[in-house]
Amino acid sequence: MLNADASLRWFHALDYTPQEVGTLSGTAVDPGAVLVAGRHDQDGDGWDDVGYASLYAPVGNLLSQALLTSDSSSVWAVGARPVSDSTLIVCGGEHRAGSSIRSWPVLHLRAPGLTSRSTRR
Repeated sequence: MLNADASLRWFHALDYTPQEVGTLSGTAVDPGAVLVAGRHDQDGDGWDDVGYASLYAPVGNLLSQALLTSDSSSVWAVGARPVSDSTLIVCGGEHRAGSSIRSWPVLHLRAPGLTSRSTRR
């Protein structure tokens, strides 16, 4: 994460490939928190197996992380958007039986961090 003058504020190595990074508003449940959405190919087959939505405090500590996974298909996350001060939608999908299905997990916030999830398809 960078400061306004482009100097390094904090850095964390991730176990996944980040696809989108955004900052929550100053009126959000976790004001100024940083949201990172990403994906990871665990078995090297070229398909992303899991998706992640991670929430970091403005100072860099991990508040919470949602793992988006399935026991029978590949899952990924490519972005996330706040839709209110306490709700985020993660954009992603699943790969099942030769086809891709869009999936939009809805994440709800309670200080500090992500607390619950529902999925929209």
